[in-house]
Amino acid sequence: AAAGADRVVAVVGNDPHLGGRETEDRATLDLPQAAAELVRTAREANPATVLAVVSSYPYALGDLAADLDAVVWSGHGGQELGNGLADVLLGEVEPRGRLAQTWFAADADLPDVLDYDVQSTGGTYLWSEAEPLYPFGHGLTYTHIEHVAARADRRTARDGDVVTLTVELANTGTRPGEELVQVYATAPGLRPRSPRRRLVAHRRVPLAPGERTAVELAVPVAALAVHDVVSGRPLVVPGEHHLLVGASAADVRHEVALTVEGPAPAPRPLGSAAGFDACRDVRLVPREGFAGSAVRTVAPGTAGVLEFADVGTGGADRLRCTARADGPAEVEVAVRGTSGAWLVVGRAVVPAGGWDVVDVALRRALPGRADLRVRLRGDVALAELELPARQA
Repeated sequence: AAAGADRVVAVVGNDPHLGGRETEDRATLDLPQAAAELVRTAREANPATVLAVVSSYPYALGDLAADLDAVVWSGHGGQELGNGLADVLLGEVEPRGRLAQTWFAADADLPDVLDYDVQSTGGTYLWSEAEPLYPFGHGLTYTHIEHVAARADRRTARDGDVVTLTVELANTGTRPGEELVQVYATAPGLRPRSPRRRLVAHRRVPLAPGERTAVELAVPVAALAVHDVVSGRPLVVPGEHHLLVGASAADVRHEVALTVEGPAPAPRPLGSAAGFDACRDVRLVPREGFAGSAVRTVAPGTAGVLEFADVGTGGADRLRCTARADGPAEVEVAVRGTSGAWLVVGRAVVPAGGWDVVDVALRRALPGRADLRVRLRGDVALAELELPARQA
């Protein structure tokens, strides 16, 4: 801890025994105990304490963040790091960095490190609904910059167009500063689903004290595309999108609506079980003896769930599954009703043994387009799904 005339600066860095490396993941986001005790000791000695963190990754600071005057983070900046940190703390240089990572509040906010389905698990700032300690894009300065207004040059656009956003800024403080204007996109209610937040444009703008200026940011409509699990390609979904202008992924100052025009997506066909839109308690595995992947329950006693949105059903009265079970197993099919609740419409037993074709008879014919949920019970894998034409 370095003592100044008015403040104490507690500097903590990576713990070589705790820190993650190329071959090792961290066991926790928490600060090492010794580092946390150092910060608390400095805080008890002088309530005006600033925490300077030097690390390659975020930490969960717990109650420390609320008890400190400020937190300053830096990566490993080399031999001039100390001078640069001192210049920022003494006010000789304006802090201008923004977080390229989300600092989550607790370990529980992170999904399983081995689960790469960030959409279903709520991973990264794109999908997470957890309240972060510090959001993606966060950063403060010694001045105050207002986002006065934001407007787009058009209200409708098509794939291939570029939308220009004009953002008016004002430095109402007494020091020069820089603002990193950030534009995020979201499209609640559209399918395939769009992230809750996704950075689509940004621009760094210097402002003198009292200065007011307008800056333009270009947002290609192609940047609004989402991954289509059926075609395997990016897809710009027609409908109402929202461009969120602000100072971080959580600090939104203005919202601009944009209608994307284009043909409505056709209902999706079923095929590979691995082409789900959402899942729970399943894992992807190789399909033994065949090319491609299958979906297996994570454990024999766990019910795995797959969801397929906006399926073209053709009024089918059965779901045909290519499945394999290594013990007692069952496939259950449900359809989403008009109220949003899932209605179970069929079940079938999967015989133990090798890959087999199982028809699940449906108690009612499906509507032309429907959201389907397939629940797997037992030690069972699912490779293919099909809705055969209704038999006469």
